Amino acid sequence: SLTNHDKKFINNLLLGTIRMMGRYDYILSDIYNGDYQKLKPGIKYILYIALYQIDKMESIPNHAAVSVSVEIAKDKFPGLDKLVNAVLRNYLRKKNDYKLLEEENSSYQLLSHPMWLTSRWIKRYGFNKTKKMCEFNNSSQVIWFRINKESDRKSIIDYLNSNNIILKKHRINKSFFSVANPSDLINTKLFSEGKLSIQNPINGFIVDLLGAENSDKIIDGCSAPGGKGSFIAHKAPNAKIYSIDNNSKRLDLVKSSLDRQRIQNVEIFNLDISKDELPSTNKILVDVPCSGTGVINRRVDIKWRRTIDDINTLVDVQLEILENASRCLKQNGILVYSTCSIEQEENELLIEDFLDKHKFVVEDASEFVNKDIVKNGAIHNLPGTFAMDGGYAVRLRKL
Repeated sequence: SLTNHDKKFINNLLLGTIRMMGRYDYILSDIYNGDYQKLKPGIKYILYIALYQIDKMESIPNHAAVSVSVEIAKDKFPGLDKLVNAVLRNYLRKKNDYKLLEEENSSYQLLSHPMWLTSRWIKRYGFNKTKKMCEFNNSSQVIWFRINKESDRKSIIDYLNSNNIILKKHRINKSFFSVANPSDLINTKLFSEGKLSIQNPINGFIVDLLGAENSDKIIDGCSAPGGKGSFIAHKAPNAKIYSIDNNSKRLDLVKSSLDRQRIQNVEIFNLDISKDELPSTNKILVDVPCSGTGVINRRVDIKWRRTIDDINTLVDVQLEILENASRCLKQNGILVYSTCSIEQEENELLIEDFLDKHKFVVEDASEFVNKDIVKNGAIHNLPGTFAMDGGYAVRLRKL
């Protein structure tokens, strides 16, 4: 029953608060006069939300953010409303005192990422790159639209112009663009009739890396929710494509996407690509389950749920998938391995391990995609570079 304006407000408030809660834990633990670890979670949530409004939501006066938060505390936690009032007023006085300093490790918590992850990135990428990645991850997500068929480009552009919708083309991937208000397009026939899809531009490059042709038989592995597979189908409408995923509910999303886009050349299979027998094909794309450290900007809670142990566990799964998928690939066939991670263990190091044991060679990604996102022959993009997600993809040919 909420208006679109209110829905957008709540969405921004919720996602923004989740993004910044690490920063606020650091600040509140300093401001709070007591054992912050023992403070009721509900009070912490009220304080997070208030701090985010004060910091990021210019439409809300500071006094309003404080007074509403105090009223909520009075209702939900009687007797603690004065504490909330005191902490927030203290924050207003001190909020500019907290500075991110390269030489002061504890201040890295102001980047609002888990310290184990921030430390890894600084060690590998340096302080300045890590700071930029964290700032991108903590910013509002840009919704990118994909033009599914080049033949529809003119009619889409004409529609946008006639409705005074200003598009912003992606800097290096011409099939993608953004608009100020995504709902202007999501609620149109252009979207409902399958001329447009929502996808991050890096995933378009990963599809380009596969080099799909109409004569191909292709496995789209770990396919749900179907973004890459549907783009492959548009690029090669006469290819035979097998969409494979082990999650039947998520395969419903694939089917819905294919139906909306009127795609006819994809068969859906509920299989475990890490161990089940697969169809024999000449091209495979496996977008494996991963830590997701390249997509924190739009999966805002993932950074708070991941641990270093998760990466080690996921590597085992990724290798199983790569091993099994490679068995069904014909000689001279192409396998594209991709992740939405920027961690070496899931990317370069895993591929090095695989190549030591199997007769595959890497084909230079710069022959298929913009060379500016290629490093050591593979797609390797850090979060925020070219306003895209972070991720990795490598093209392997079976000898």
